[in-house]
Amino acid sequence: MKSSFFRFKTAAAALFIAASVITSCKKDKDDALAPAPAPAPTLSISPQQSTVVFNADGTPDGNAAFTVAANQSAWNAVSSQTWCKVAKTATGFTVSADANATTAAPTPATVTVTATGATAIVINVTQAARATLSISPQQTVIAFAADGTTSDNATFTVSTNQSAWDAVSSQTWCKVTKNANGFTVSADANTAFIAPAPAPATVTVTAAGAAAIVIEVTQAAATGFTETGVTGVSFDMVAVAGGTFTMGAAAGDTEADSDEKPAHEVTLSDFYIGRFEVTQALWLAVTGSWPGTAPSSGYGLGDNYPAYYVSWNDIQTFITALNQQTGKNYRLPTEAEWEYAARGGAQSEGYRYSGSNTLGDVAWYSSNSGYRAHAVGTKAGNELGIFDMSGNVWEWCSDWYSSSYYTSVAQTNPAGPVNGSFRVRRGGSWGGNAAACRVSYRNSYTPGYRNYNLGFRLACSSN
Repeated sequence: MKSSFFRFKTAAAALFIAASVITSCKKDKDDALAPAPAPAPTLSISPQQSTVVFNADGTPDGNAAFTVAANQSAWNAVSSQTWCKVAKTATGFTVSADANATTAAPTPATVTVTATGATAIVINVTQAARATLSISPQQTVIAFAADGTTSDNATFTVSTNQSAWDAVSSQTWCKVTKNANGFTVSADANTAFIAPAPAPATVTVTAAGAAAIVIEVTQAAATGFTETGVTGVSFDMVAVAGGTFTMGAAAGDTEADSDEKPAHEVTLSDFYIGRFEVTQALWLAVTGSWPGTAPSSGYGLGDNYPAYYVSWNDIQTFITALNQQTGKNYRLPTEAEWEYAARGGAQSEGYRYSGSNTLGDVAWYSSNSGYRAHAVGTKAGNELGIFDMSGNVWEWCSDWYSSSYYTSVAQTNPAGPVNGSFRVRRGGSWGGNAAACRVSYRNSYTPGYRNYNLGFRLACSSN
C-alpha cells in the first residue's frame, strides 16, 4: 500500500513538471512575436539658444543659424511675425530679419520649432529700432583763433534713441567735454609766439547703429593776438619774429637823404606791432575825448579811420590809460622795430615801400588820396599782413631823433639817442610824395606837435 502511494506521487510530480515546461515554452514563443515599444519623440537644436537679437539694419547681433536633431521623420520651424524670416537648410534653419526703417522696434517674434509628439522649442526674436542721432545746432565746422577763442558755436545738444552715445576728438589740442545733454568743443591756446596752424581735428559723434556725425575743427596759426580788453573796440597785434636786417637806405638809392645812411646791421628780439594804425574809435574808447582839435570829415572821419591830431605826448597819456584797461604794456614801436616790420620782417621781399614796389597798391599818398585820410586796411598789406605802413598818416615812433644816429656799427635792439628835441615819425602820409613813403625814410617833429596827417600804431614786447 505504501509502495503504491509512492508511485502515484512520483507520477503526479512528473505530470506537473511536464505541464510547466509546456506552458513556459508557449510563453517564450508569444514573447518573441510581440513588437518592441516605439522610442519617445526627441527634438533639439544646436546651439541651445532661446533668443536672437537683430540690429535695425537686419544684421544679427549674435548667432542666428541652428542645427536640428529629431528622431521624427519631419520637423518644422515657423515665425510668428512677417519681419522675421525662417529659411530651412539641409541640417537646420536660419533666422533672418528685414531691415527696420522705422524709429520704433517691431513686435517681438517667436520662432517655434516642432516635431510630432516632441516638446516644441521656442526662440524669442527681437529687433532694434532704427538708430537715430542728431546734434543741435546742426553745425559741422568750428574755427578757433590761436588763443583758443571762437565766434562759432561750440556747444551742442545730442538727441538719440540709443542708450549711449559718444563724441571724440582726433587731435589732442581739440577737447570734447560731455555733459548731461550733449558736449562742448574747446581748443588749447596756441601759446607759441609764432607757430603754424595745428593739424585740423574732427569731432566724431556716434551712437550704436546710427550714422556718425563729423564736425571739422580748425585753429589759426599763432601770428599775433586780438586785444579785447577795451570796452566796445578790439584790435589786432601781429607777431614779428626777431631777426637781423639791414636798416637804412640801400646803396644807390638816389632819393635817400643823408640821415638814412649808412645802412647798418640791426638785430631785434621778437615783438608785436599793430596790424592797423590806431583808429578814431579806439582812441575815444580809451580816452573818451580828443586832446585838441578833433578829426573832421575834411581830413577823414569815422570809427575805422586813423586817429590824428595827436602828439607824441598825447599818445603817452593814451597808452597809460590803455595799459590800465588791458593789463598789458603797450608802447610805441622803436624806430628800428618800425622799419623792420615795414620791410616785412623775416619774410621781407625787399620792397621799396611797405609791401610792394608799386606804391599805389599799398598806400594812400598825394597822388591817390584826394588829400584826406582813408579807413585803415583799405590798401594791400605787406608780407606780415600789416597795413598802411606806407602812406595814410605819419606814425610816431618812441625814439628821439638824430640825423647822425646811424653808424656802420652793428646794433642790437637800438632805442635811439638818449635825449633830443624831436621824436621820430615814419611812413609818409596821404599828403606826402612817394619818396616819403619809402621804408627807410626818416622824419621828426617836436613831441607836442599835432597835425591832421599824423597818427601812430602800437607795439609791445613778446613777453
